[in-house]
Amino acid sequence: IAPSPSESAKPTELTKTALAREKSNINQTNRLDWHSVPLVLIVVGVLINLLQFSRAWWLVRDLLSKATPIFDGELEVEARVRILCVHKISSPAAFGGRTIFIPENLLKTLSKRQLQSVLAHETAHLHRRDPFWNAGLSFLAQLCFFQPLNFLVLRSWQKASEEICDAEAAKATRDPLLLARTLLEIARQQNTLPTLLTTSMVSTTHLSKRITSLLNAKEVYMKRSHLVLSSLLPILATLLLPLVT
Repeated sequence: IAPSPSESAKPTELTKTALAREKSNINQTNRLDWHSVPLVLIVVGVLINLLQFSRAWWLVRDLLSKATPIFDGELEVEARVRILCVHKISSPAAFGGRTIFIPENLLKTLSKRQLQSVLAHETAHLHRRDPFWNAGLSFLAQLCFFQPLNFLVLRSWQKASEEICDAEAAKATRDPLLLARTLLEIARQQNTLPTLLTTSMVSTTHLSKRITSLLNAKEVYMKRSHLVLSSLLPILATLLLPLVT
């Protein structure tokens, strides 16, 4: 007895239904995997930040524990600012809202006028709250480690920040040539302090441009709110991309 057409069609319909269901499950699985990618990337970025900032904080704490306060009536500095002599770094740096690190060797090799220009430069960083901005922008750049443009933006801001503080120091001391010579003197030694939590005064890769800017003064402008926005955009794009695909 031959099966009726309706009976022979049932297995085919069941097969098609099963295949469609399996395809739907596969698509759903792929979609879930794709949606989890941004979260995984952000978690990895957070872990990288924790490791980097923990190391930087440990090194800064070690510096603070071994630092010696400097009291010199010949150096003009704001009352709220504390100057600390440290041994493990070779370049001056600003930290937090009121601390300036001065390497011990510079106290021996720089003149009082040169030290005054160094303090003017680092005090400008403190006025601009650059150590906090540097830490925040570094955090965002490393959070979006998969977007290398953020590191270029961060580096551009750091360079602009140094040039602005150079200009402020030259204005305060009224001697840009003195600051240029001081930068060259400091650049003879390599800086060993991580710049996540501090601002380092000298970077040899940027030194020639800074000296040129000092001797040919021009305005340097970079709005920090624009940098924060440019750093946040990759995070938003990463989170929203799965929703529109």
